[in-house]
Amino acid sequence: MLDTYGGQSGSPIWRFQDGQRHAVGIHGYGGCPNSAVRINQSVFDNLSAWKNL
Repeated sequence: MLDTYGGQSGSPIWRFQDGQRHAVGIHGYGGCPNSAVRINQSVFDNLSAWKNL
């Protein structure tokens, strides 16, 4: 549960664990409530494919 603002779309949602940051979502929807796309295996695979273009 955290607030986000307009202009942050596409920004990573981080979780800090064991001294490292892990992206767990991609901000996409502001307003009340705001939300993100969860980085599941399918989203991770797409990100990896785009990185390797």
